Amino acid sequence: MRKIKKTLLCGILLLASLAGSTQVKFGNNPTTINANSLLELESTNKGLLLPRVALTQTTLPSPLSANVQGMTVFNTATINDVAPGIYYNDGTKWLSVSSTSWSLTGNAGTTAGINFIGTTDSTDLVFKIKNIVSGWLNNPLLNTSFGFNSLQLTATGNDNAAFGTNALTSNTTGAQNTAIGAGSLQYSTTGYLNTATGALAMQYNIFGGLNTAYGTQCMQSNFSGTSNAAFGYSALNVNQDGNNNTAVGSLSMGANLHGSNNVAIGYQALQSNITGANNTALGYDAGSSLSSGDNNIVIGNNAQPSAPTISNEVTVGNASNNSYRIYAAGWTNASDRNLKHGIKELPIGLDFVMGLKPVEFIYNNARNEARALGFIAQDVQNDMVQNKMDKSYELVSNLDNKYLGLNTTELIPVLTKAIQEQQKIIEDQNRRIEKLEKLLMSK
Repeated sequence: MRKIKKTLLCGILLLASLAGSTQVKFGNNPTTINANSLLELESTNKGLLLPRVALTQTTLPSPLSANVQGMTVFNTATINDVAPGIYYNDGTKWLSVSSTSWSLTGNAGTTAGINFIGTTDSTDLVFKIKNIVSGWLNNPLLNTSFGFNSLQLTATGNDNAAFGTNALTSNTTGAQNTAIGAGSLQYSTTGYLNTATGALAMQYNIFGGLNTAYGTQCMQSNFSGTSNAAFGYSALNVNQDGNNNTAVGSLSMGANLHGSNNVAIGYQALQSNITGANNTALGYDAGSSLSSGDNNIVIGNNAQPSAPTISNEVTVGNASNNSYRIYAAGWTNASDRNLKHGIKELPIGLDFVMGLKPVEFIYNNARNEARALGFIAQDVQNDMVQNKMDKSYELVSNLDNKYLGLNTTELIPVLTKAIQEQQKIIEDQNRRIEKLEKLLMSK
């Protein structure tokens, strides 16, 4: 009996002590209590065990008699819409603690516009892989990136968009760039207003701006070139500082380094051009042999200039073309005196014309073996040598590396000169005949 009384007395004293205290601590170091805690638990090998109950449904308080806001339990049952886990009561129903956070294995029951991943303030949203930035949604600078090691948080340029591994990785102050594809605009630092779409597109661009590149490795080596447009695999691939070029077609202008103001449309068009400027090539493989010539126009499938370094030449078609048709009233050549210098009267005419050998022939690519009229370039060339014209005129020139061409238009002045010389001979003969006739009539 004495032990029972002693135990009751100790319990009463403990309750009195708890009732008079504002803080309670259980576990290790019971005399050291956090100043902000009402109840503190401390242990290195024990935990808090919540009441284990079998809930029946989130909308029912059972097994409790009523919903109590703040009530927390561990549910052990799997029934209706409850499963084992920690639940708390909001005063009207039970809520699973796991349902208030995003699960790493997927989520259900979300509502678009209400449930989301992100922030509710202006703080940036950042994604990382291996602690390396792999996504950045930025509000003040309006930058957006998604892809491992893409546009970094240190960038200060604005209105940039980067999608793909290493896209716009090195950008510092460059603004209004769009990079889509692994390695696109990877090393660009201050480049601006560029659009690069495709793996490695504009990869080594550093300062260039106002460029548009669509295609894998398109403009890959562009360093500082501006206002270029390239479309197709490896188009303008090694361009460094060429400006204002337009390349449309895989490998078009693929070797261009410094050439500017060129237009190449077609697979491999102007493929070998390195420094040539102001050239226009249209067609499959058109002008692909040109390397450094300027101001050339090359049109047609596999149409090629007469030489890799030629300038100011127009080429239409290839050796397989056998006729040319133009629906126009006439062909006009520039002929104004102000466009010419060193003007002299043509010194030769009839002697050269008499050496010409007009022939009829069939072109190897002629349709239906149709016969043509004209001259043989080699014959005209020999005639020019005989009349010492080969050093002064280019009636005959290289059409390409294999064949000769003849400028028949420039034969017209020679033929005209020949007619004039012949007419003078006729007039002189007429005068002599007239004198002879008068002499005979006087006898």
